[in-house]
Amino acid sequence: MLIGGNAGEISFSVLGTLLSGASPLSTRQILLVNLLTDMFPAMAVAVTPRDETTEDSPDGESTLTDSVPVGVAALGDPLTRQIRERGIVTTLGATTAWLIGTITPGSARRTSTMALCGVVGAQLTQTVSGRRHSPLVLITALGSAAVLVGLVETPLLSQFFGCTPLGPVAWAGVATAMGVAILGPRLVPEIDALLRRLRVAVRP
Repeated sequence: MLIGGNAGEISFSVLGTLLSGASPLSTRQILLVNLLTDMFPAMAVAVTPRDETTEDSPDGESTLTDSVPVGVAALGDPLTRQIRERGIVTTLGATTAWLIGTITPGSARRTSTMALCGVVGAQLTQTVSGRRHSPLVLITALGSAAVLVGLVETPLLSQFFGCTPLGPVAWAGVATAMGVAILGPRLVPEIDALLRRLRVAVRP
């Protein structure tokens, strides 16, 4: 979870720098992202059992099955795939918020603030979706989101982190980015599988 999220942050920072000529997030904002996503939510995930899903067996009965491999089986390709998917989804969510900030009227600081909220929102959304039955994970994620909103909307604290209070349009852009993060885990594996099939098809 942490490696994938950090990979997404790096990818977004590189992409934003290439497109705009400057990093979309300041050093303090990057540290704030890590504080809000890598601390309490990550600790809650570490002490929470994984979600289980129900699956119909051949005889028609519903049985519980783990959603992801465990132990040694979770290493190698499954681990690489999860890191890659989380990184891609985090990048998509952050980039969505940043692009909406870029094309809507406002200052560069407003766009940077939206990017910050997009990065945090995308990661918290993925964290909750992976442990949706855990009250502890939900509480820590909502708490981190509340802290972020409080920091952004409090003028002095917002200025300290290089942010600015956001209006309804900006928050709607952040919500859109979180929606992308919700849909991303469903779309990325399909796209990944399609690309693998294409690579196999074009091999000599």
